[in-house]
Amino acid sequence: MSTRVAIHYSRAYPMAELAAFPGFPSSDGVAYIRDDYTVAGTPFPDAEVIFKEVTPDWRTFCTEVLSFIPEP
Repeated sequence: MSTRVAIHYSRAYPMAELAAFPGFPSSDGVAYIRDDYTVAGTPFPDAEVIFKEVTPDWRTFCTEVLSFIPEP
């Protein structure tokens, strides 16, 4: 049995911008930062998560470099 997580907000970013964070996989295309700061390949709730190392540094990068602020 899988546990589903409700994603309320996500925002698209070019993978090249996300790859500026050390350790983020380099790739082409677009990815979506979710309200829980994980990253998925599509905006759909059941999409495969491609980055889930949510650390204080990652949150700082998202807010200060990418201007990502999850909407309530």
